[in-house]
Amino acid sequence: MTITKHALKRSKERGGFGKSEKRIMKMAERAYAKGMGYDSAAGRLKVYMKEKMLKHGNGYALKVYGGYMFIFSSDEKLITMYPVPGKYLVKAA
Repeated sequence: MTITKHALKRSKERGGFGKSEKRIMKMAERAYAKGMGYDSAAGRLKVYMKEKMLKHGNGYALKVYGGYMFIFSSDEKLITMYPVPGKYLVKAA
């Protein structure tokens, strides 16, 4: 897995990961392996993911993990990430 310069910049801005590239890499690897993909999403979250998918185009893997949406290329490069607004996240009872 690799991280693009754009993703590195965005993760520092949006994710609060600081300057630790190692930490960002670890989170990206977890998101890719354990994150919720589009096919597993439901309701508002699926609609939100579809909006991002249309913006970025097909051929990208979208994964939601730890309150963030990670967008990966087909060759497992982290392209960018967004915080997922709370209204789209499922709350545990």
